[in-house]
Formats: sequence, structure tokens, C-alpha cells
Amino acid sequence: MDRFRTYLSEFPDKPSAGLTLFQASQAEIQQFLAICQTRGIQLQHIQASTLALTKEIDGEKQLFLLEQDLPLAQFELVAARLIEQIIYPLWFAHQPICFFSHLPESNYREKQFSPDAIHDAYDAVLSYLLFEQMLNLLDQRNQTWLSPAGLPAPPDREAQPLPPLTPRPRPYPYDDDLDPMQKRAKDTVRGPVRVLAPAGSGKTKTLTNRVIHLLNQGVPAEQILALAFNRKAAQEMTERLRARGVRRVEIRTFHALGYQILRDALGWRYSGEKEHQRTRQLLNQAVASQVSIPARRDSDPLAPFLEMLAYAKSSLPDLRTLKVELEEDSVPFEPIFQAFLQAQSQKKHLTFDDMIYLSVRLLLRQDELRRQYQEQFHYLLVDEFQDLNKAQILFLTLLALPHNNLFVVGDDDQMIYGWRGAEVGHILDFPKRFPTASETVLSTNYRSTEAIVTHSRRLIDNNRERVPKNIRARAGAPAGLFAVRFGDDLWEQVQAAVNWLQERVGAGELAWTDCAILYRYRAYQYPLALALAQAEIPHSQVDLRELFLTPVGQDITAYLTAVLAPTELDADMAQRLLKRPNKYFTNRFISSVHGWASLQGGGHDLPGWANDRLREFLDQLGLIQTELARRPFKSAALLYRLDLDFGLYEYYAEKGGDKRALDEETELIIWDTIYALAANFDRPAEFLAFIRETLARELAPPTDNEGITLSTIHQAKGREYPTVVYFNLSQGAHGEEPDELEEERRVAYVGVTRARQDILITAQRGRPSPFLRELVQDPRYRQKTMGQLIKERNQLQKSLQKNPEPAKQAELDRLEAEITGRRLLDPPAPRR
Repeated sequence: MDRFRTYLSEFPDKPSAGLTLFQASQAEIQQFLAICQTRGIQLQHIQASTLALTKEIDGEKQLFLLEQDLPLAQFELVAARLIEQIIYPLWFAHQPICFFSHLPESNYREKQFSPDAIHDAYDAVLSYLLFEQMLNLLDQRNQTWLSPAGLPAPPDREAQPLPPLTPRPRPYPYDDDLDPMQKRAKDTVRGPVRVLAPAGSGKTKTLTNRVIHLLNQGVPAEQILALAFNRKAAQEMTERLRARGVRRVEIRTFHALGYQILRDALGWRYSGEKEHQRTRQLLNQAVASQVSIPARRDSDPLAPFLEMLAYAKSSLPDLRTLKVELEEDSVPFEPIFQAFLQAQSQKKHLTFDDMIYLSVRLLLRQDELRRQYQEQFHYLLVDEFQDLNKAQILFLTLLALPHNNLFVVGDDDQMIYGWRGAEVGHILDFPKRFPTASETVLSTNYRSTEAIVTHSRRLIDNNRERVPKNIRARAGAPAGLFAVRFGDDLWEQVQAAVNWLQERVGAGELAWTDCAILYRYRAYQYPLALALAQAEIPHSQVDLRELFLTPVGQDITAYLTAVLAPTELDADMAQRLLKRPNKYFTNRFISSVHGWASLQGGGHDLPGWANDRLREFLDQLGLIQTELARRPFKSAALLYRLDLDFGLYEYYAEKGGDKRALDEETELIIWDTIYALAANFDRPAEFLAFIRETLARELAPPTDNEGITLSTIHQAKGREYPTVVYFNLSQGAHGEEPDELEEERRVAYVGVTRARQDILITAQRGRPSPFLRELVQDPRYRQKTMGQLIKERNQLQKSLQKNPEPAKQAELDRLEAEITGRRLLDPPAPRR
């Protein structure tokens, strides 16, 4: 055809130009191939139907013909590979692409999806988005004909190239201390980029300099969008850029941007504090419309449905497979979910998760709105990529296409938000999703001392789902201190932590504000705060009332009152005694009990077995009261006795608890924490008086922390402190099930790497966490027994006496450290 001859006669004078032809017949394709052969043009012909046989792009060819000869349903299965591994690399390299499709263009552009497709047809949604990307890339460089009949005439669409970038005449300044890997990361302008940034490696600096580089290359500030994981990170990046004079770059959190999309498009507003209550109301109605859920003592009947609702909106599972498991039944969740969405739409109710979830549904449903945001932002930067859930990944995909100038920074070793749907696979599989992606690993930890970097690397190297990294401390980094102390119980660990910090500050080495105590669960803050207050050490404000207002705290208060001051039992405490642990009395009887007198005198209308059980319970309380009158009990011993007689510990262990929240503890951990507090009071009456005084005390107005920081590890992520105490790295203090072991190891790694200089780790004597062993022990000696290590040490000592050598001395130092560490973790049994 004349158009083919005209195009090929100009070839290769316009090397990046191509042709796009829809509804192409086999005859047109053969004619094009024949003209290429006649003119001696080196052509690679790739057919979608034989794509699996195409090993790679032949870089020696001058022209590439992509023939789409599959039905659409089959093409969806190979579209990702064709686009990501062939079209996009060729486009990025400015190679000419001719795309001839047997199908009309409308097949690719007009596919309609129900918003629920993000659950039951997620891959098909991605394929559709890839079609959009493919056509947009081709439109930028190719002339397009919608059918062979139009070939004699001018194209239906001319090429629509992006305007060239013009570098700024007065560039913004870069940081002058960027290392080679940081420079490499910031220098790539177009295409997807993955930057793996271990703890302390200059992640924010790299992101900031990347923005500056884009601006210096001529990218308009309005086309740059930086998405941060939280407001603190967004504010830090904003401040760094403003210090260089940079304005108008959009820096938002994911949720803030999603909220803006919904607010502008739908006019919905987030109700803040009222959101949870309203969500419960709507979900309760949705559940009631489908199934009757009986109320159960000591449990929230809506809890499993709330958890499933959050899971559905963050992880986008196939709704047809979701079931809520109840004691008596398994309830399909899809009709409940749909009923909730309908009620939510009618009430214009917005949850925090909806800022992402509903934005995704809206962007998929409204093509013009999607294209508006895609054309607004050509360059996307993403912080903490490892912590994104599936909904956030799809939200990001919708914004990044079709340009795919996607710069993601994260660390697979710091993915600690699995409880809310984050998957480490998102950052690990980035090169598979974007085969042309550039990759940089920042391997220098500029934050921490040699000790912190060495020991933390020993720990994280045990994970399998990760990218191996040669993490090292900066040149000239101080040695630092890595210390471990044990206690027989939580209170002894508290005392060890406080004493160690007092020694450090007392020596004039640092101030209280240089110190942080980090822990896995929030409950540990209470004994730590009490001990610090007793030592008159300033620290983060902690409301001890919260501990005793927990269900476990109220249980203990009720039981202590029953045996120490029974006449002071109020109705709530008396009824709690009958319900926790459950003694199977009727609600009618329980509600009739208003204090100690009605508890003793009640039960006349109960069945015989229930009356016997009540008398037995009262007799047990009376026996403890008698023993208290005869001999003194220490507070912790009394709690232990209450547990033996009434099965409190076993009750809390069986209840388990919702551990979805990042740092929320089970009731068993709260029991252990209160037990540790009780150890600080010799007389039970003093402990009960302390509880009452605490509950009656008004919380002081919040003030800026001018002392030791108390924080969970999750809350401390992204922060750093000169000196850190990692509290209670013991068996059972971290989840250690196989499916969560690697994430819990990452939590421990994050905790250790918050320290800049020194760290103390506390643990229960005889019960160190496996993670503590991994931190302490040198993997080079993993296969050697203690006897072998001691023998090697002795031989080295003798050798060094005869011939001192630095290498041998270094090896001796490592052996001594290993032997000391093993003895610390596993002290030898005392000789009899």
C-alpha cells in the first residue's frame, strides 16, 4: 500500500516514528513485511500468539512489528508481558514500533467494569489499565489508522509526542554529600525506578534530591507528585524542599490525596471521631439484614465483621470467598459487604480506609476523572513502598499510568504493617511488574555505629523473603555499644532498663532526651512509666488509668476488692466477678447483683447446680480472705493465688484477642504487665490503693516531652535516638508462628536500628527470644560448639604470643565476643 511505501521510504530518517493499524488483515501484514524485505530493512516480527517463543528483543533490528493476532480474552493473558517487556522498552529506547491489531481499537478502550471487579477480576482490571497504557504510548509516536480502508487517506490520529524537557537555567542545589548510589538513584528521569533503602541509608535525602533533579531537568513542578506514608514524612520532605526554594511540588499522603479526590468529585466529608460509631451502626444494620448473630458474653459480636470489612477494603480479596467464622456458623460476607456499601452510599459515610478504597472504585468508573489525574501528574515518587497494601498499589497504578515514571523507595526489611494488608511481595516483585525498571540499593547506614549495624544485619539476614544487601556502617563510624541484660520477670527488666539509663546519663554521656525505650506492645509502657516516675526521671506522658480501665484491669480490681475490701464492691465489680471467667449464671441473676451483700445473699432462685457453683465461688473468696488475715501476702503472690483459684491466666490465654492492630496487646500480655506492676508493692492493700488513686487521678495537660521517649516500635518507625533500650525481647513477646515469624523479625530489626550509638536489650532470664540469639551470635560460628570455640580461642592466644598479627587479633576478638554472647544467653548450670 502507498502509505506503507511512503513510511518505509522515509525510514530510518524518523527513527522513533511508527505506524498503528487496527482491524489489520493478514494481507496488509504480509504486504508490509514484503516491502520491508524489498528495501532491506532489518525487521523483528513479534506475534502475540507466539509471544512465549520470543526470548528477547533483538537490539540489532531497525524496526519492530508487533502483530496482535489473538482474541481479546487470550490477549489479556499475555498483555502484561507484551507491554512491559517489549512495547515499553522499545518506546523508552526511542525505537520505532509498528503495531498491527486484528481487532478494532474499541475492543481495547471500551471494556466496562463493575467496581466490584477489583475483587473478583483484579487481573482483568490490570490488563485493561495496561491496554490504556499501551495505546497512549503508541499514540505519542505513531500515526494511527482505525482500519485498512483509511490507509490511502491521512491518519485518523497524528502522533502526539510529549513536549521536550528544557533544563532550568538556574538549577536548584543538590546535597553535596550524596554517595554514588544516591546519585545514581536521583539521576534517572524517565521510567520506573526501585530504590532499596535500608535503615539509616539516606532515604529522604535521596527522594528530595530526585525531586530537585526532575525540576532541574525541566519537569514542571505541577507534574510531580510525591506520596508519603504519613503526615510526618510528607512534612519532612516539604520542609527540605522549601529550604532549597522549591514550591508547587505536590507532596501528600495517600489518604490525603484519596480524600481530595472523593471530596472534589462527590462532595463527601470525613466525620473524624464519629466515623467509628457510624461505621458500627451501618455495619450492624448490614449484618442484621442477612443473619441473626446472638450476643455472647465478654465478646463484641461485630468485631469479626469489622475486621473482615477492613480486610476487604485494604486487600481486595475475592468477595465470593469471604466467610466470617462464628462459633456456631460460617457466614458469607459478600452480601453483608454489598449491603454496607449501599447504606454507606446513601448516607455519604466515609471511613479512613475508604479514602483509598472508594477512590479506586471512582477512578475506575469515571474515565475522564482518571485521565484528569493521570495527565496532571507525570512523575510519581513513593515513600515507604514496602508498607502499601493491595488497594494502595492499585490506587498508585491508576495514577502512574500511562507514563510509568514511577520512583519508589522502600526497604523490604522494614515491612511491618502486614496486619493492615501490606505485603512484602509488592516491593520484591517490582522488577517483575516493571521489567525495564532501574534498581539501586543504598547499602551504607549513615545513622548507626558499627555495633548497631553489625548486630542488626545478623538478625535480618535470617529472613528469606528479602533482597540480600551488603549493609555496612559509614566509614569511620564509632564502635558503639550493644548490651544485653536479663531479669527474672518484667519488673526486674524494668529496673535493669532504668538503672542502665541512669548510669549512662549520670556519667555525663547524654541527656534524658537522647534516650528512648522501645517495646513491641503498648502495655509495657505502664511499668516503665511507673519506675521512671519513682526515679524522678522525665519521660513521655503515660496515662496509667488506661491500663486499669482495660477489661483485665477491671477484672483484677474487682477480684482484689472482693478479697481485700468486699463491702466496697459496687454493682459493676460484683457482676464482673460472675462473668469473667464465665461461670454460666443467667443474665437475669447477674443483673440482680449490686454488691457484696446481694452477692452473698443471692442465688435462691437459681437451679441447684448454679446455686452450688455460686456457693463454691463465695467459699473460694472466703478462704483467701481467711488466709490473708492469718499471714501476709505480697501483691504479686495474691494475684498468683487468684489465678490458681479462678483460672484467670488460662481464661485470658484462651480468649487470645485481636492482634490485628500494629502494637495492641492480648489480654494475656496485659495480665503479665499488671502482675509486673504488682511486684512493686509488698502489701496487696497498697496495690489496690494505688489502682484506686490512679483511676481517680486527672491526667495532667499534655506537654512537650523533655525526657525519655516511651514508644512502641511501630510508632518509632522513621525516627532515631542516640541511645535505645529495647525492652523485653523474650520468648512469646513477639509473635513466633511460622507465617508471621519473618515480619516479627523485621519488627525487631526496626527496633534495633532506631539506635544511633548504643543499645541495651532486656529479656527474661532463661527465655530469650530466638531473635536475640540471632542478634548476638556471629553466623560465622553457627555450626561450632562452645567447646570448639574455646579450643580455637586458646590456640589463637598461644599463636599470638609467639607472633602478633592484626588479622589473628581481630579473629580472637570475634571469638571472645561469641563465647561471651553464648554464655550470656545460656549461662552454665551451677555446680552441685
